Amino acid sequence: ERTASIFLEKIFGENPNYMDLRSPCGAAIGQMAINHDGKIYTCDEGRMLGEIGDESFVIGNVSESFGQLFDNDVTKAVCLASCAECSPRCHQCVYLPYCGVCPVINYSEEGDMFKNNGYRCTINKGILDILFSYLLNNKEVTDIFKSWIKA
Repeated sequence: ERTASIFLEKIFGENPNYMDLRSPCGAAIGQMAINHDGKIYTCDEGRMLGEIGDESFVIGNVSESFGQLFDNDVTKAVCLASCAECSPRCHQCVYLPYCGVCPVINYSEEGDMFKNNGYRCTINKGILDILFSYLLNNKEVTDIFKSWIKA
């Protein structure tokens, strides 16, 4: 329901400020996760990978400046990998304006942050298929959907 309401906000022209459904995603440029040891990760998903020993998404530590964190190779790679308009799977998708690519999830599922063939895409497309089928065919449900994003 939360994902559906985020999509509905985007469909109805609101900005839900949800980092995972942007292009590029908000990792390292709209959010960062600071761990207890001072390491800074691109996002909380990257920090969680760090907790299990995979530090692929470390962009620095608390002693570094924002400039250093933004100029980091990992930051640049995550921005590039999360550009949905550049993704072979996404660039012609009808849902491109509403969705986003998560390089950390791609990396954890596929072993490659640029390979976007995952489960998350299938789920998001399914949710958007359902939402648009209701929006196009049922004015009463459209009003209910609009009330969800006003709450």
